[in-house]
Amino acid sequence: MTSYRYIVIAMIVLLLAIGAGLYFNREFGRVPARIAESDETMLKTDSMRHVFKVSTLASRGYQAFLGYLHTGEKDQLVEAANYSKAAIGFASSALSDDQTLAGGLVPFLRRNVEISEMVRSIEEASALVDEFHENMVRIHRDAEHIEQDIWLSFQQDFVRFQTNEKRALIAYQFSAVLAIAVLLIVGFFFLRQRSLFRLIGAREQDLQHMVELRNEELKLLRKTQAAAEAADRAKTEFLALMSHELRTPLNAILGFSEIVKSGDKRLVSEEKTTEYASAIHSASLHLLNVINDILDLAKIEAGEIELYETRIQLIAVIERAVTLIRQRSQEKQQTVTIDVDEALPVLIGDERLVLQILINILSNAVKFTGEQGRIAVFASVAPDGGLDLGVRDTGVGIAPEHIDMVMQPFGQLRSNSAVTHEGTGLGLPLTGRFAELHGAAVKIESRLSEGTTVTVRFPPDRIAAAQEKTLQDADGS
Repeated sequence: MTSYRYIVIAMIVLLLAIGAGLYFNREFGRVPARIAESDETMLKTDSMRHVFKVSTLASRGYQAFLGYLHTGEKDQLVEAANYSKAAIGFASSALSDDQTLAGGLVPFLRRNVEISEMVRSIEEASALVDEFHENMVRIHRDAEHIEQDIWLSFQQDFVRFQTNEKRALIAYQFSAVLAIAVLLIVGFFFLRQRSLFRLIGAREQDLQHMVELRNEELKLLRKTQAAAEAADRAKTEFLALMSHELRTPLNAILGFSEIVKSGDKRLVSEEKTTEYASAIHSASLHLLNVINDILDLAKIEAGEIELYETRIQLIAVIERAVTLIRQRSQEKQQTVTIDVDEALPVLIGDERLVLQILINILSNAVKFTGEQGRIAVFASVAPDGGLDLGVRDTGVGIAPEHIDMVMQPFGQLRSNSAVTHEGTGLGLPLTGRFAELHGAAVKIESRLSEGTTVTVRFPPDRIAAAQEKTLQDADGS
């Protein structure tokens, strides 16, 4: 009986060990299938990157198209078409396994290519930019939907993969417990289990890395989308402002010239002709100033402005700038004074740009200061050894939250209807760019209804005496 019992126990243990071994082998045989599932999951992450790449290329094409609206350079149109074509090629090749994904994006990309290639002028581009923008909205929307669908599928696969992993781990642990009766089998299964754990751990790390990459790509996509939206808003603001600033003086020129051309003696007397000529001249100067401001800003952004440095006597530059704006200030009965240190040092810089800096600040002071207001031009040695040049007025002032806005191109404020606001809003932005070329900084201090102080601080190395000392020290060493 005892022997029979031991034989039964041994048979049960043996059967359990054999069953555990067979179950273990079956679960281990499923490892390649699980690896294949994880590979499919990784391919889905590749699909998400492909969709993101297509969206990014399309956005660059749109930015190039907007660049053509700003600069008028044909190369921008070619670049826009090339980016759209690259997006089509990438969608057709990288997304070839899923025709639904490719078919949803390619028609809009092809239309953008057609728009880029058919445009021959800025007017045509302006007429087609809304369609181009609508295509981009659809591309981003479809790409976002596609990525969301892939991302949801990826999450489901990831959860299923983790579930299978847990089930596999439970199965192998149970098999290991049952295989304790047979030491050799236990050792064999233990080694196989360790190998499997290493494989699963490596896959988990790979998937975790993929998740982190996906999060980074989503952040980049959001930044790209925000940049595209900002560029679209800038385009709209630019077109609206330029339409007004260019059309107003042109209408004045055409209107008064038509009157003179008509020869109507009731309207074209000698006195009236002089008045019309003066109005035409004033409108032409305004139009020229608008165009010059835009061209100067474009040159600065393209890095095409070079400094022609000389020794500048600031008092002469200040007097010249005051002379240029004196007529406009006298029309408003404003008082313009000059406050300059007696021992003002010589400044090293581009005299034309320094004069333009001062004219821009003075013009703003005259424009935003009311009747019988006070304007003071000052220049003094800064505490750090540099040089402060600026203008102080008793005008309408600027709210603290709007100071950053006025330093942006076309950031003109219209806070007081009693003050005439003409121009493109490029005066202070250009002043900032010209100052940066000299290594200087622009500081604005202002209070509403009290006035504004704009100071340009040139660094100490822009002072002639400091430069000469630096050269002497270099020669001595």
